[in-house]
Amino acid sequence: QRTAFLLSLFLSFTGAANFYIEQYTMGGLQLALVAVMPVVVVAGWCLFSAVYYNTMERCHIYNDVFPIWLLFVSVAVLILIILMWWVADIVTFAEDLRMSGDGC
Repeated sequence: QRTAFLLSLFLSFTGAANFYIEQYTMGGLQLALVAVMPVVVVAGWCLFSAVYYNTMERCHIYNDVFPIWLLFVSVAVLILIILMWWVADIVTFAEDLRMSGDGC
């Protein structure tokens, strides 16, 4: 239990604690969520730059400026989800709320 708690405290955003207790689906979801964030940031920033500097006119993308707030809101939502999941994992492992047979 101590190892799972420490993993959740320091590496929970990567799903390490869930991988440790053999809950591969939950660990994989956490890892995928963290992996999606840089993709959203880079894709959003590239789209913003392309539209803003009119480099994609031939692709028929609208000439209005890409709403940069959409990028910030998307990243903020992802960060909130990751933080809430992190706190839930810490509480779960600190209080030993996992049923026996979960790999602990």
